[in-house]
Amino acid sequence: MKEKFKEQMRGGPMTKTLGDITSELTERILAPAKAESERLLQEAKEEARKIVVDAEREALRMRENAKKEAEAAMKQMESDMNTAARNFILMVQEKLEQTIVQPT
Repeated sequence: MKEKFKEQMRGGPMTKTLGDITSELTERILAPAKAESERLLQEAKEEARKIVVDAEREALRMRENAKKEAEAAMKQMESDMNTAARNFILMVQEKLEQTIVQPT
């Protein structure tokens, strides 16, 4: 018994060194924490990728809708301009006919 005590006091096999404590800390706590953080990071990257893909898809859809709406508005404006031009020509024609028929 005395010999075990003496061995422990001299730093024998029962005493843990700083290296042993560091290794144990790394093995039991840091390694699992690192693995968990890497897993969480991968999940976050995947989620971010999905968000970007969805955002790009939505932006493309919005752009296509805006393009269709702009084309429809252009067609309507063109039609309105044609109608206004036709009405103006008819009005000028009527004025000319009145002037020719009823000279002053």
